[in-house]
Amino acid sequence: MRQQVTEIINQADDVIHLYPLCDSCLTRSEVHGTAPALDDAGLYRGVW
Repeated sequence: MRQQVTEIINQADDVIHLYPLCDSCLTRSEVHGTAPALDDAGLYRGVW
């Protein structure tokens, strides 16, 4: 995964955090919602 991410991101603009999970934590992990749309300019307005 690390290699795939580094090939995709823009090293000057993007930040990705990778967190290792033990087997127990992985089975209890949850994902909610979907990724924000790339054209949603107002979503992060004022953050940078």
